Amino acid sequence: LRSLASHMEAEYPDLFETACTKLGITPATARSTFFSVAKEIFQTGINWGRIVALFTFGGVVAHHFIESERPEMVPHVVEWIPSFIADNLLSWIMENGGWVSLKKL
Repeated sequence: LRSLASHMEAEYPDLFETACTKLGITPATARSTFFSVAKEIFQTGINWGRIVALFTFGGVVAHHFIESERPEMVPHVVEWIPSFIADNLLSWIMENGGWVSLKKL
């Protein structure tokens, strides 16, 4: 998953490198912005590439807070990803071979 996310970030640097700045993510808006972007990622359907994009975006947000000298926000970002997955993606993941299916990508 880590290598897939790194590859995705490298493939789309303009999208991910400036995402937090363009979205104006602050500690006060981070949770709602994260979940809004996550819903947008899956608006037209679920696939493994979009799941990787969710993790990539989460990593970008966490890195943004580290760079912004707000490392206390990182554990929150780490919690939001599995929360979103449990509420929105878990059934699809299980129906599509579970997490081991990522190895096939």
